[in-house]
Amino acid sequence: MEGLFFSKIKVGNEELNLTATSDRKFKRTKIQNRIKNEKLGIFSGRDAKKILTKAEKQEQEMKALVVEAPEMANELQERRKWKLACLKAQGIKVRDDIKLIRRSAKMQENKKKKSRKAWEKRISQQEKQKQERQTKRNEHIQARKDAKKKKRYRRLVKKGHIIPELKNSQ
Repeated sequence: MEGLFFSKIKVGNEELNLTATSDRKFKRTKIQNRIKNEKLGIFSGRDAKKILTKAEKQEQEMKALVVEAPEMANELQERRKWKLACLKAQGIKVRDDIKLIRRSAKMQENKKKKSRKAWEKRISQQEKQKQERQTKRNEHIQARKDAKKKKRYRRLVKKGHIIPELKNSQ
């Protein structure tokens, strides 16, 4: 019952309640950790295209480092493997296979193309429907005008203001 007092529920750890400054610090450390991981060649995020460019650049740098300083490259590779293992153990989704990153980038691009086509189709369909409604409206307006003229003409004929036989002969 220590979690309840006077209809207020105490949830979670009080140290984790973030103020503005602690929130900034938390975000900063998160960004710094991401940068450290990227230096090791460990990428996370949603944009596969960006991750692919970063991974290819990092792979080229690693190849150059293997040629220049093989001991340092081995140490870096070992650190990378340990970091990957730790992150995977924490349950963080890590993108380290370039083939899979390429495939996901291609899939994202195809998805964007497909949605772009669908959107363009939708817009063109809306435009077409708009034109159809407009023409239908104009036809109805014209029909009402014609009916009004006809009615007026019949009324004038009935009253004798216009004689239809004379109008046809002229």
